[in-house]
Amino acid sequence: MNCLLLRDQDDRYETALCEVGFTSRSLAVLETRTLPLVIPPILSPGEGVICTSKHSVQYLIEQGIDLNGVDVGVVGPTTAAFMKEQWESMESVTVARNAKELCQELLDNFPSSKPWTFFRGEKSLETVPVTLSDNDVSCRCVTVYAVTVRGDISGELSHLLEAEVFDYIVFFSPSGVEYTANVLHLHSDLIESAVFVAFGPSTAKAVRSHFGEDKKIGVCENPTPEGLVNILQKMMG
Repeated sequence: MNCLLLRDQDDRYETALCEVGFTSRSLAVLETRTLPLVIPPILSPGEGVICTSKHSVQYLIEQGIDLNGVDVGVVGPTTAAFMKEQWESMESVTVARNAKELCQELLDNFPSSKPWTFFRGEKSLETVPVTLSDNDVSCRCVTVYAVTVRGDISGELSHLLEAEVFDYIVFFSPSGVEYTANVLHLHSDLIESAVFVAFGPSTAKAVRSHFGEDKKIGVCENPTPEGLVNILQKMMG
């Protein structure tokens, strides 16, 4: 079984798939750039920090913002591990699989009087600020990075689809769906035969929006190599 991973190459995914008999190819769709801020935000005493991607964490590192002694909410074990490598003495680290679950964890475990700053991307969903504000929790949003399509992705993807047959196509973000859908629609046989896998409910929603509600997709709720292997094996029956 051959998988097309629509993301930058990550040996962890390719190794995990290889160990259970899958072959795979990776194609980076997106590139990220940090947005310049004239004055980096200053954290108030007692203020918590929310990050939902490694790109936000990278910004904090570049700006020299110290999270030791700070309560942190984070989406995904990979991002959490990256943060722990940088700041060994964070006050607490709340890890969840997605933004909705993270908000619920923060509401359950911290007083409503505690303010939070959400370091986010330009196209981040409004789940975090809306959920917290709806529960009378202060949430300051700071946009620190932008995600754009990488180079001639259409030409690269077309060439790859003509050269190889893929049984599974794995989408890692809604933007990844948006920037590849037009090319994929030119390969109607592939859309009919390949199984689509989406990382998380937001990406799954984007897949259905571009390819139809009837398209069979698997939703990977655990955004890790092991989570991908599990959903692929489950879909194989």
